[in-house]
Amino acid sequence: MRARERIGLWPAAAHVAVSSVALQLGAALAGFTGRTVAVVGARTEEAGTLAPRLRRVLDRTSSQGFPRVLIDLTGLDLSGEHLDALDLMDAAIIVGRAGRTTEQQLLRASFQLPAEKTLGVVLVG
Repeated sequence: MRARERIGLWPAAAHVAVSSVALQLGAALAGFTGRTVAVVGARTEEAGTLAPRLRRVLDRTSSQGFPRVLIDLTGLDLSGEHLDALDLMDAAIIVGRAGRTTEQQLLRASFQLPAEKTLGVVLVG
């Protein structure tokens, strides 16, 4: 089985702050594996530009020696580019907020992602 090195963090709802979770998971993964982890955001103001920009960022992180990358996918469902961005990733994790994110929101997020790329759900407090 191929290692999952490019993992997207998909917010289950607008109230979920993924960037802080990405940094914490990156630090934990680096400590656990002893290898560096890059954390990047996948945002753009222009429709249709995200996937090419994200590809360049991922290529650059790889060439700079980052074997693993966590990608904050906040807002991509609104731009309609989330599936293009997911093609560049090995997997995605749905991020929710404990006590605030509803089961319905988690299910909606899971239906937006391809099942073969979904690793699971992380609830943060």
